Order: sequence, then structure tokens, then C-alpha cells
Amino acid sequence: MNKKLIYVMLGLLISSPALSATVTKVGTNFDVVYDDTKLGLFRGLDLVGDNLFFTPNNFKAESYNGTGLNVTSSTANDIRLIAKGDFKFGSIGLQEFGDYFLLGGGQVSLGGQLRAFDPTKPFATQSSANIFVSSTTPLNLNDGINHDWYGEANISNSTSTVIPGNAGWLSSASTVVISVENILTAFTPANLSGPQGAFIEKKFAGVGMVITSSVPEPETWGSLLSGLLILGFVISRRKN
Repeated sequence: MNKKLIYVMLGLLISSPALSATVTKVGTNFDVVYDDTKLGLFRGLDLVGDNLFFTPNNFKAESYNGTGLNVTSSTANDIRLIAKGDFKFGSIGLQEFGDYFLLGGGQVSLGGQLRAFDPTKPFATQSSANIFVSSTTPLNLNDGINHDWYGEANISNSTSTVIPGNAGWLSSASTVVISVENILTAFTPANLSGPQGAFIEKKFAGVGMVITSSVPEPETWGSLLSGLLILGFVISRRKN
């Protein structure tokens, strides 16, 4: 083969973007299917039981000595949760952990959103919940020491949708698509003297599901009916 042609082919292989890979992981009551190129800074995704775990990599924002505002944002997109059998989704809860430190006049903040929808009705079921930092871990301890922060968001069957007036779709969905967005900011003002530092990092994100069985299995109905008949017979004997 011509050497020039070989070099051209090698160049195309090296310069081409990484191919996406669809990953399927099996859980207890649902499976998860996602594209590993759509996780952003959330990186790896594991499924244990009914809980998803992200392992963020270098997901941080920092500003030092008056360099102004630094913003780092990322979204994990198109994560499909597919329920098994007759199981339905009761609620979806997001929990996040990280650390931060402040020195001088620095400030940090955490924002973002948990979003979910039913792919069979994507326009009518879009629901979202903003991520809030717990009041027990405020982002304002300005002492140059690392402090932990904790944030959360929750979508339940009563959460309203983007289109006003719609809710209640979650418990009837057999497949739910979720996305998790985070926005980290760090700021140090230029008009202050002395050392300044503002740093915030995300180190963990977990999504937990509450699964409910909305339709009993046929054998469950049979057991229930038999139990009611036996109970009725016992009550009748006691009366006699």
C-alpha cells in the first residue's frame, strides 16, 4: 500500500472524535441505558440496586487573587431508566456532595437542575427540580479551610411540569429519561488587597429511585381473594 495513503488513514483515525458507546446496566427493579459520551464531567456511572452513582472527574471552579468569576458547568444527558415488569417510578431523588474553601473576599455557589420526562410523551411530562444546598452546609465559611457541602433535588408524582397544570405522569411511566445539570461558580473581586481564594468541587452525585408496583400480579390477586374468602368464613363461624 502507498505510504502516503497509510499516513492519511492514520491521520484520519487520530483526528476523528471518539465513537459513542451505548451502555446497559442491570439493576434490581429497573435497568439503565446511556451514552457514555453524554456524561460530561460526571464521568463514570454505576448502578447498584435502585441507585445510580456518578464519579465526577475534575468537576470544579476556582478563582484566586482578584481573577474574577470562574464558571464550570456540565450536564449528564439522556439517561434512560427502564422499569422491569409492572414496577413504576414513585420518586427520583438526587444527592450530591463536595467541598469548598474561601479566603479573603471570595465567594462560591452551586446551581443546577434535575430533569425527567416520559419519552413516549416528552412534551407533556417534562418535570424539573432545582438543586439546593442544604442549610446545614452553607457556602460562606470564609476561613481558608476545606468544608463539605451537600445538595439535593427531588421529583415526585406531584411535581408540576414545565407546561402548567400537568402532573402525575411519573407513576404511570415505564421508562423515564433523566438529566442532571450542575453549575459551579467561584469569584474573587479585583478591588481587594491581600490573598484571596475561592474554590468549589463536586466529588459525588447519586440518584436514588423509589419504585412502586402499581398493578398486582395475577397470583397476587388470587392470594388476596383466597384470603378474603377465608376471613369471611372465619367471621361467619364466630358469629354462629
